[in-house]
Amino acid sequence: MRDSSGLSVADNDDISFSQGNYFSAIKFTATTAGTYYLGVDGYETDAGNYTVQAATSTYTLDQIADYMTRMDWGVSTPLAFSDTSLTVNLSGLTDEGRQLAEWALESWSITTGLSFTMSDDPLAQIVIDDEESGAFAGPEEYFPNTGEITRSAVNISSAWLVNNGTTIDSYSFLTYLHEIGHALGLGAFRTYNGSVADFDESALYNNDSSQLTVMSYFTAFDNPYVEGDEVAAISRWLPISWRCRTCMESPKSIMAILSGREYQYRGMDGGSVCHSV
Repeated sequence: MRDSSGLSVADNDDISFSQGNYFSAIKFTATTAGTYYLGVDGYETDAGNYTVQAATSTYTLDQIADYMTRMDWGVSTPLAFSDTSLTVNLSGLTDEGRQLAEWALESWSITTGLSFTMSDDPLAQIVIDDEESGAFAGPEEYFPNTGEITRSAVNISSAWLVNNGTTIDSYSFLTYLHEIGHALGLGAFRTYNGSVADFDESALYNNDSSQLTVMSYFTAFDNPYVEGDEVAAISRWLPISWRCRTCMESPKSIMAILSGREYQYRGMDGGSVCHSV
């Protein structure tokens, strides 16, 4: 980005070089009024088609959905399974982990219209296990030209459950919701994905919070631009129903952020996603 005199005021090469996302993103606050210019250049001698997007400090729902389904992965098209009926392998989980996974899958099924069939096949479309430490997930195999996911993996360690609980109102349940979202093709935000996030340093837009999407790392307490209490899933039946003071978006819009692409919203009552409590 350059100011009216041509002086560079901000630049970015890769959103996350370490995670293989070579897209670029700039967050810039002008200190003086004037005209600013965005410039794009290929790496070394690379050339080709490109897309430039500009946004205010508050992203629209479509901009958030686009970032989560496409830009976060560093590919030119949104990622998603082409099937609406997916096989899932839970054989590597403990009983507690399996129960949490089944609750989370049930929630995603009701809110998206996807169906999940349990399978012991190691080549199931989604494999969920606890072999490694921590919690992480995402597509393992996909076609970069079409965005079609063929296989995804989720890992949530058994130690994670010990530290965060195994009940329906536990942080572990929210973790399963979040990580399965990654497996379905939803990104987070690579400026802070997989790390302890500081809002001022890491957030790309001011309305980034878990009030908008289960894929955000920021609660209402973390985000100084969001008013409301802490959010928590109040039912495994509808993971996008949250405790909140107000609901500003329609069910369809919120589901667009959660599912990102062509998955259908199916609300329990056909009305507002957020309910007063």
